[in-house]
Amino acid sequence: MPFGFAEVFCRSRAKCPKMVISRPSTGQSRDKSKIGGKTVPCSGKALPVLCISPLNQRSARPFLLLGMLRLGRSKQVPFEVGYLLDWRALTIVLSGTAMATLARCGWSDLQVAGRSLTHIWRPKFDADANRAALARCLQALDRSGQLVAEVELPPDPATAAIVDVYLRSGSYDALHQTRRAARTSREVRRAQAVRTFEYAGELAPVFGLVGTLFAITQIAPAEGANMTDATLGAVATAVLSSLYGVLTAHFVCIPLGKAIERQGERDQLARDTLFEWFEAQIETNKPVRARIRKVA
Repeated sequence: MPFGFAEVFCRSRAKCPKMVISRPSTGQSRDKSKIGGKTVPCSGKALPVLCISPLNQRSARPFLLLGMLRLGRSKQVPFEVGYLLDWRALTIVLSGTAMATLARCGWSDLQVAGRSLTHIWRPKFDADANRAALARCLQALDRSGQLVAEVELPPDPATAAIVDVYLRSGSYDALHQTRRAARTSREVRRAQAVRTFEYAGELAPVFGLVGTLFAITQIAPAEGANMTDATLGAVATAVLSSLYGVLTAHFVCIPLGKAIERQGERDQLARDTLFEWFEAQIETNKPVRARIRKVA
């Protein structure tokens, strides 16, 4: 707060006179202020007030404790992002989380998680384009028959594989089996990727604590080093290690796993809707087999 009046009261069993800290007068220098009627030096900055008690009453016990009394304007220290960067702490958290996740899940789950992660930024399943391709496929089957028709397969590789199995076999059961197998395979891969990122989210705070313990071991300075600088550096690394662990878990690993799960569920719903329509069209346009009667 700027220069102004402030009153500090002390309450005790005995009566305690009121002490007033007043602003300097007009002709008085800003380097001096009056406290209890006496002139004391004042730098114009923050004046800490831990306890104010009159000298003539030793039994007085202060009731109100003021931590800081501002008698002048002070400059605010600008915030710098560089204070939050500690490469040692970040290396411990990230490398430790990656190695521990690899040891728990194995290479196969880690590779599946990496491929699923790249699919997040790819274009999502285009149901309209695949529906248009399936419609052209049905028209070709109606014109030329199932065995001689030249069919343009859908742009989605998984959908194209299922349609190709149906065209080669001509079996409605084969279409169902291929579709169920593809769906199960996608669900298994999605579960592996989500589980891998959940494990990483559990391990990241643990290695934040590991970085904290490592920083504590570095408090003792080396020979010839400054004790204050070494201690402050170790404390900063300890705090930032815990911070990095929590942020990596709740802002990187767990959100990525949930994003993979949500995208997989949306794509699966779109695929199910598309194939239900395709199977309904096949059932409607299924050719009737001719019955051959025995000739005597």
